[in-house]
Formats: sequence, C-alpha cells, structure tokens
Amino acid sequence: MNILLYNQQKNNNSPWYGLGRSNVTMPNANYAAVQLAGYYGLLFKTAAGEFVLHQNGNVGVGTTAPNATLQIGDSKHTGGPEKEIEQKRLSIAPVTHSGSDWFFTTRDNRPYANLDIGYGSNKTLTLRHDGNIGIGNRSPEAKLDILTRPSSYESFIKLQTKDAPDDFFMINNATGTNGQFIPNLIGRHTSDNRAALYLSGWIKEGNDQGDKPIMTFDSRIEGKPALNRPLFGWDSHGQRRMTLLANGNLGIGTANTKGFKLGVKGKIVAEEVKVATFSNWSDFVFYENYNLPTLTEVENHIKEKGHLKDIPSAEEVAKDGFYLGAMDAKLLQKIEELTLYTIGQQKEIEQLKKENIEIKQLNQKLLEVYKRLEKLENQ
Repeated sequence: MNILLYNQQKNNNSPWYGLGRSNVTMPNANYAAVQLAGYYGLLFKTAAGEFVLHQNGNVGVGTTAPNATLQIGDSKHTGGPEKEIEQKRLSIAPVTHSGSDWFFTTRDNRPYANLDIGYGSNKTLTLRHDGNIGIGNRSPEAKLDILTRPSSYESFIKLQTKDAPDDFFMINNATGTNGQFIPNLIGRHTSDNRAALYLSGWIKEGNDQGDKPIMTFDSRIEGKPALNRPLFGWDSHGQRRMTLLANGNLGIGTANTKGFKLGVKGKIVAEEVKVATFSNWSDFVFYENYNLPTLTEVENHIKEKGHLKDIPSAEEVAKDGFYLGAMDAKLLQKIEELTLYTIGQQKEIEQLKKENIEIKQLNQKLLEVYKRLEKLENQ
C-alpha cells in the first residue's frame, strides 16, 4: 500500500494535515503532498507541479516520468504551437554578481524547438533542435548564426592560442558605423616576421589537372558580373597599391589603365619582354616597290621637323607616350633603311675602288709612255 502525506489549506487561518492511502480523494486542488509509492519511489506534489525521484534513479522536476538522470519539465508532444510559447526551466545564480541570474528556457515556435541560455532578460545562446546555433540570435538560420548588438566596434569571432596571446584571427565589422556591416577578416601575427594570414586551397594529386583554378575570388552584382566598379583592390592602411578593374585590366600604382590590360605608374624591370604578335612589321622596307627616301630628303625633314620621319617627337612622347611594339617596328624600319643606305654606299665604294684601280693602271701606262718619250728625246 502507498502512503500519502498531505496538507490542506481550508482557508487562510485553518490549515489541516492528514495521513492516508495514496488513492485518497483530496478535498480540493490546493494541496501539497509527499507520496512514498512503489511505482514512483518518492513523489513531492503541489498544485503547480511535481518533483519525483523515480525507482529507476531518474529525477523529474515538473514531470512524473523522467526519461533521463535529470529531466526538467514535461512536454505534451502535440507539435508546433500556433503561437510561440516558452517556459523557464532552470535558473542559476552567479557567485557575487548582483545584476541577475542565468537562465535556461525552452521555447517552441512552429516548426522549431529551442533552448535559450541567457542572463537577465538577454537570450545569449540559442540551440535549435535542427542543430542550428544562435549567438545573440534567437532564430538561427545557419549552423552558427551570430548577431551582435550595435556598437562602434562589432567583433564576431576571435580565435587565438594560449601560448601566443598577441596573435589571433578575428572577424569584425569594418564600417564602425551603426546600420552598416562589411565583414572584415583580420590575421594578427607579432611573434616573428612571417605572414599574418594565409588563405590556402588544397587538392589531391590526382586532381592536379585541367584548367579550373584551385582558388577563385569572385566579385559580382547579384546574379550577374560587375561591369563598372573595380573588382579587387590591394591596400596598405587605406592606400591603394593595385586595382583589378571589371574588364580584367590591372592597374599597379594607378586605377586608370587607359584601356590597356596592364597599367603601371612607375618603372618596370624585367629579364625579358615579348610582343607576341605585330601585324605591321617592318620587312616591307626590303620590298622592291618600297620608296626609300633619299638622304637629302631625310636631311631636309630633320631640318624642318627636328626628328626622323614616322618617329614621334619628344613633345608627342611626353604627352601621349608610345606603343612599345609600334616603336620597335618604327625603329626597325629606320635600321633597315640605314641598312639599304649602307648597302648602296658600299656599292658606290666598290665602284669607286674599281674605278680607282683602273685610273691607277692608266696612270701607270701613261707614266711608262712618258718615260719612253723622255728617253727618246735624250738620245
């Protein structure tokens, strides 16, 4: 037989107590009882709920059928509610802090079951039954959904190791302005002079083939490529060093490439530069129909213009620069013209040499004739 200890508050001034069987009918619902029962083990029961120490060793608070070593509260398991409902299940007081208590609250809304952990009136951490976790966000829409309070410096994640307290990785808001958010990845490394942040893409050896890049950086308009704004910028403390434009042109030291694939503000040094194709190369100088200017014409042009024909002047170069491929072709044209002039002059020299030999031979013959005449006269 089960034994039931109970007390009855008949009115505000006349409480009464009783001892009887567990199936006794209580006078009304306003009672508190302690039941020693074979099924429950030990049951404390009030009008507001139950506390049970089950015979299997499980403890239930707010339930008479605990399914774990400790179960707080009971669920009717009727599905998602029409309106959100929540029940504070556990409160833990801090050691000395006087602000408030820590709390654990179960909260149901269609179609999710949530566990909120918080302090005071703030829900700090939310665990949703599908595995999503919210930090500062009571409705997490990702496996980790972080929502910070508006402030002048909003930091979301900070990772560091205990043995390098000055080195860390952080994600924060780059704007520093309420109502705006630009994610900022920070790698801080001060323990030596190695890189502060690595971004690495790893593949297996068997996948090291094809034309797909191992890493891709993508700047776009929603649903289509960007057409006007620069895609990427490389800065040092706000000073732009390099810019990749939407048309694929790259500017080093400048964002204005003037329509060229590579624009550089400054000097360039290279071991070798190759112009892959140039349609108007200067071999036409050697064609039979090429009109080679005379040296007199060249001289007159220099006197009149101050530079060679088809070569830009110093003023033009200072204003507009010049195309390396076109300039090389023009310089080659002048070299080939000089070659033709040299060949022509060499032919003239050879002709003059030949004529000079003939003159020498003629002079020798004349000298011999003269000597004979002179000898005859002296006889």
